[in-house]
Order: sequence, then structure tokens, then C-alpha cells
Amino acid sequence: MRKSTYLLPSQEFYQERKNLTMSNVYKDKKRGTWYIHKTIKIDEKNYVVTIRGYKTKTDALADFDNAIERWKKDHRLKMNLAKEDFFWEDLCQLVIQDREKIVRLQTTIEDKYIYTKYLNPFFGGKIIYKALSPNNVELFYNSLISRSDISIGRKNKVIRTLKYIIEYAYNRAYVSPEAFKELTLTIKMLKNSIEISKEKECWTIDEYNKFLQVIDNNSIYFPFFTLMGALGCRIGEIQALQWKHFDEENRTIYICQQVIEATGKGRYIISTPKTKSSIRYNLLPNNIFDILKNMKDSISPNDDDFIFGGVKPFSRSAIRRTFYKYIELAGIKKITPHGLRHSNASWLISQIEKIDDIKAISKRLGHSSTQMTIDTYSHLLRSRENELTSILDTAINAKRESEKV
Repeated sequence: MRKSTYLLPSQEFYQERKNLTMSNVYKDKKRGTWYIHKTIKIDEKNYVVTIRGYKTKTDALADFDNAIERWKKDHRLKMNLAKEDFFWEDLCQLVIQDREKIVRLQTTIEDKYIYTKYLNPFFGGKIIYKALSPNNVELFYNSLISRSDISIGRKNKVIRTLKYIIEYAYNRAYVSPEAFKELTLTIKMLKNSIEISKEKECWTIDEYNKFLQVIDNNSIYFPFFTLMGALGCRIGEIQALQWKHFDEENRTIYICQQVIEATGKGRYIISTPKTKSSIRYNLLPNNIFDILKNMKDSISPNDDDFIFGGVKPFSRSAIRRTFYKYIELAGIKKITPHGLRHSNASWLISQIEKIDDIKAISKRLGHSSTQMTIDTYSHLLRSRENELTSILDTAINAKRESEKV
């Protein structure tokens, strides 16, 4: 009969257990129980760990490693909360560093803007456990939701960012479980009621024409706002257009990048568009094509030059400032530059003759899906509900007739 082979523990193992037994596990002669006693180092500081209540030495040895880890976890919270040199700014710096690894560049820049504009003025300069105390956060939350100069959407972005910071702090033991529970109940996302929900502000074709009429034809802003209104592109997309994106042969413009600002005065970054669907070829109307063709012929630019700006793109602040100046001169209602995009969508929707037209509009705007177009401009589609229903009936009836044949 073949003998079984047993792998015996090494001498090093026995020595390790012996050393552990001799120096870290002791018997409490008064109580008759066993306890763990060990000095550990955390953040260059020594701490004495004593964990009592084991019935036998074997129990204490078996639980030794887990007991030390539990002690570290429990006491790190107390040590972090007691830190007098860890401020709000320190926490935000850690959050930004971690976020940069998992989110798009544009999201990181938007986060930094929210920190600077809304959060830092209130929380900055405070020790973290005081900054994120339930009373302090509640005070900030109430002051934020009471402001009439900030939209519901912007308020929710600020709240969402603050919630992320609080969760980050809790996961790293800078906020106690009790405080975290209270904070979670305190700050909630705001909901748009039907009464306060605003439709997308846009112009009629007549208003847009009045706007263009006050712009000097020789001004670079005439082709800029003409192209922006005709294509319905985002402001960052038109900033990033270069002459290499202008295809004379096919009479198209290739939208494949955007300008991201807010990285410092006069600085900008060329990035990919908002979504994959935002990368698109748009057919140019004849008048826009002629304007761009004449511009290119007159200046003979390099392919990498920006169509609007040359070596570097127009700044967003200059675009906004000029846009509002012409609105005032035209005497029409004030909308944002992004409102030109909504205006373009409204003009296209008003011309829908068949259901497939919605897909074409969605593609031209660079939306991620047709459903997004429907959700964004549902108020415009509702205004044409009877017409669209008729269009749908016509399409269904035509299909039935073809099937009969």
C-alpha cells in the first residue's frame, strides 16, 4: 500500500507563530481570557493596539490579522476626523486627481468650475470635519436652493458634485457613518415642476434674419453666426472648425472636435465632441458654402488654421459679448448663443413631412439617439401633434397598400 505524503510546516512558520505567541498574545490572569497587544505604525506614528475578550490563545492567534485590520479601520476614522491640518481644499484636490482618471476632460473642467464658483466660497478654509458637518452642509444647501439667479439644472449639478465629494470623504473615513447618513437625507436633487420648467428659448426665422441684418457683411462674425444658425452646432464645435474640415468638392463641413476652455486665461484645449454621434458631416446650404469659399480664396489659409480665428480660435467670451451686442442692436428677445442651436432645431422640426425626417434632424444635430431629439424638443413636436399623427397615418396606409399589391 502506497504511503501518503504530508507536507510539514516549515521551521520558519513555527518560529513566526512562536514569536507571535510570545510578543503579541497574552493571558489576562485576572479575567482568565486572552488578548492581543501590538504596536503598529500608521502615517509615521506609532499606536498601541489592545484587543481583549478571547476565550483561548488559539482564538486570539486565529483572529490576530483580522483583528488588527478591524482596529485600523475603526480608528482611522477617529484619527482622520481629529486631523487639524486636513482642509476642504485638500479633500477637493484628492477628488480631482481621482476623477481625472475616470471622466472626460470636459467633465473635469466643469467640476473645477463648480468648485471655484459655488463650493469653495462657502466651504473653503474650513477643516474637513467642520466643512462637511451636517449643520454646515444644510446651511449651504438651503442658501443654494433659495437663489433665484441659478437655474434648477445648475443647482442640481452643484448638488451632484457636493454629494460625490461627501461620498468620497465617507469612503476614506473623513466623514462618520452617522454624519454621512444625516447628510444623505439633507441634500436631495431638485425636481423641475411643470410650472417652473422652461421651454428651450429660440428665435423664429424672422427674428434670426433681423439679427443677421445688423451685422456688417464684412465682419467675420457675419459668416460665424450665419454658419452657427444654419448648422445648429454647439459653440465649442464651431470654435474648433479648421479649414481642413471644409470640403469644397462635396460641399460639406466636418464636425469632429470641440474647443474646451476654462483652463486659464487665454488657454484652450481641442478635444473630441460631446458624444460619438456628434462627429458628423453636415451638408452646407448654398449661401453658406459661397461665403466660406470666398473667405478661403481671399486669405489662402493653412489647413490647420481655424476658420474663425486663424492661428487660435475665437474665445467664447468674445463670442458671447458680440452676440449680445447684436441682439441689442436688432431689438429682439435675448437668448443664449446655444439658443441658436435650439432655433435651428425648431426650424427643422417645423418642416417635418415624414417620420424619417426626425432621424435626419437628430443626425444633423449630432444627438446620440432619435429619442434624445424627441425628449429635448418634445414641446415643439407637441405643437405639431395633429400634423405628425396625419403623417404617421399616411405612412402606415401607404405600407398597407404596398403589402396588398
